[in-house]
Amino acid sequence: MKNIVLKTALMTLALVFALIIMVFGVLTLWFPKTLINISSDMGMRSVAVWYSERAYEKSNSESDLKDLLFRANQNKDYDRTVKYSSEFFSTDTYKSLNIQDKNYFAGHYAVALYNVGTESSVIFNFIDGYNQGEYAVNNPYEYLVYSFDKNESKYDSAFLTALKTCLEDKKSGLADDNLARINESISVLEKLLNG
Repeated sequence: MKNIVLKTALMTLALVFALIIMVFGVLTLWFPKTLINISSDMGMRSVAVWYSERAYEKSNSESDLKDLLFRANQNKDYDRTVKYSSEFFSTDTYKSLNIQDKNYFAGHYAVALYNVGTESSVIFNFIDGYNQGEYAVNNPYEYLVYSFDKNESKYDSAFLTALKTCLEDKKSGLADDNLARINESISVLEKLLNG
């Protein structure tokens, strides 16, 4: 009698477990958006990024792409940020963003480019094309500089020196507020190089 009860309990538990796995499988395949917030709320941010990528691949919508990049940026998933940013920059959703939000995505892209090992000249060319001669608040150079200052990015002295030289070359012709901002970025780099 005891064995029958034990076998029945184990079979019931196995069936419940199998049912849960099937439900998550179905949700993953057909309704990945449902699991994004659930996994994020449970603290599984990298899983939420993965579900965001599945949702974007399924829908191909610009809002899902924006959500994917936002979550990838939060999770420091540099490979996905690099993979999807160029595509996002050409969307109407990106073009309709205010300058602060555009800077957010462009800045995180610059940080991601560095963290996946992209050459400094490629990173600087991207930022220069984006900034168009300005050094506005929260521009991609600032995101890059402060990612080092906050220890979000590991750095090497050669890159910091190249970045400092690049910023010093851009100082001429800037308005006073932009000049003050670029000088502050340069002083952060000097502190990191000397520290």
